[in-house]
Amino acid sequence: MSIAEIYEALSKAGCMDLEIARICGRTLRNVRTLSAVYRQEGIRNLVAEGRVSVSMAYQAIEDSDLTGLSALATLQAGIVMSLKKRAQRTGRAPSGGQGAASILLGEELATLGIPSIGKQDAGEPRAGLHGALSRLAQVLVRAAS
Repeated sequence: MSIAEIYEALSKAGCMDLEIARICGRTLRNVRTLSAVYRQEGIRNLVAEGRVSVSMAYQAIEDSDLTGLSALATLQAGIVMSLKKRAQRTGRAPSGGQGAASILLGEELATLGIPSIGKQDAGEPRAGLHGALSRLAQVLVRAAS
């Protein structure tokens, strides 16, 4: 993230991404990716702490346009889904992270007017998150048609 901070300073000084890439000897894609991650404070902190990779963070930023959720909520939902897939592959329950992701996703759904994870889903956190994601998918499909 220290490199992204340099990119941001150059950008604020009036440099375009292509100029920044030339000055720093990096690719344009690298400049745009790190700059996008740097501008998302919550995601930037997760990357700086080493909790998620830059590529995973950038993918969440791109995917947030598709989901209508914030980039951070999209990232956390992606983490939960990855944990769930890993658990299915290995037969072990996922560890940590799902509760916080469920809460954040519930807050994002509420801002879109979609019923949050509630008592009907309280039996199992993963089922609740799955229910919320299903409701979100239904709303997005309706909006697209």
